[in-house]
Amino acid sequence: MGLGQAKFAVIILASSAVMAATIANRVLDGGDSLVSFKFMMAFFVVINIVIFLGPLMVFTPRLAALKRKGLLEYGALATAYVRSFDQKWLRGDKFMPC
Repeated sequence: MGLGQAKFAVIILASSAVMAATIANRVLDGGDSLVSFKFMMAFFVVINIVIFLGPLMVFTPRLAALKRKGLLEYGALATAYVRSFDQKWLRGDKFMPC
């Protein structure tokens, strides 16, 4: 599911380049301080996360439930396998050559 969101990286890169160029222009030519843009940069990051990763949050409860179910089922399978191995090879009848 996350691979589909990776396609938006180009849009984020382009908008980040525009914002960085604007900030650089204002710092170098306008005499503004770089620190004065920290809230704008933080807002930009939060907005990009909300816009591009927010839609995936719809699937989070279902994916979490499926993960828990899968871990329980795999744990039961692994336990049965280990017990079977232990019974057959470690605790079972040992072959003693005459």
